[in-house]
Amino acid sequence: MPAGKPRRRLIGPPQVRLENRQLFEAAELFLGLGAVTFVVLIVLFLLLGLHSLLVAAVPGLVLFIATLLINRRDRHDMALVLALSGTLALAVLAVTHIGWAAGFQYYIVLAALLIFLPPGWPGAVQVLFSGAACALYLALRVHALGHAPSAAAESDSQELFHLLNAAVLFLGVALLARFYRSAARIAEAKLKISFRELERSARTDPLTLLLNRRGITERMEVEAIRGKRSGSPFAMVLADIDDFHEINDRFGHDHGDGVLMTLANLMDEVLREQDQVARWSGEQFMMVLPETDLDGGTTAADRVRQRIAEHPIFLEGEPYEVTLTYGVSTWTKQKRIEDTVREAEHALQLGKEAGKDRVVSSGEG
Repeated sequence: MPAGKPRRRLIGPPQVRLENRQLFEAAELFLGLGAVTFVVLIVLFLLLGLHSLLVAAVPGLVLFIATLLINRRDRHDMALVLALSGTLALAVLAVTHIGWAAGFQYYIVLAALLIFLPPGWPGAVQVLFSGAACALYLALRVHALGHAPSAAAESDSQELFHLLNAAVLFLGVALLARFYRSAARIAEAKLKISFRELERSARTDPLTLLLNRRGITERMEVEAIRGKRSGSPFAMVLADIDDFHEINDRFGHDHGDGVLMTLANLMDEVLREQDQVARWSGEQFMMVLPETDLDGGTTAADRVRQRIAEHPIFLEGEPYEVTLTYGVSTWTKQKRIEDTVREAEHALQLGKEAGKDRVVSSGEG
């Protein structure tokens, strides 16, 4: 063998994609059960002198061992088809040879259930196969009523086979129920995760990854509830980028988006851990500062303004001065959230009229 060329191993570890892990484990259990069942049947056939049935049992064992290897190669559908084929062949041969009383027809029932195991198979195919299995079951019953078994078997031997086959059926149904229960739990967990992701995305601005208007409004409501209980105020700071339309017109919206993301990061750096900043609208940001009065909100807004002024923003390789105007207001338990927002908007408007790039509190003007 050439040096450095890896050897290909036929047995383990399983080469299974993560999304197929559950199906692989279920198929591994059923195929293992089938292989063990064939071993037991071969031993019984030999002990009872039913050598004609070895024609199906020995190839069936080989087939199930092969399907275990195929299943480990991430070919679960092929493994299941081969396993079902071998199982149905054994059922037909055994019922026609030693009779209905031995219970080999139970494997047809189990096959009709197992066909629904692969989630990716079309439902019409699964129903069609299940219907064909039902037709085969009825045909074997009719055959058993009209024909004597071709191989002699003592009644005690038939009862032994019946007990074994019934046990395999119930064990198979139990494993199938366990698989569907596990699948239901996993599906429920995925649904909860998806719902949480959907809830988060409904409250998050996709560009800046800050809270959006809905998210920050809910945060205001939470702070209002806390404030009514404790008597503490909280400040709102509404910031608007000065002449933002000029950036979009001159450099394009991609550069405008870059400015928004940069500003979002700078604001988040300056604010305290308990503070929250959100994208309020196109070029506006809203900051909620818990347990902060009007003076504290004004000081925090000025820190943000200074941090942005010190940070160079480059557009097409050239430094560009980006400024914002800030309106500050404070919620107290005597006020409504809507009134506090309007006060911040009014203060912001006063700042724009006074020349922009400044912090204005709601008591000024």
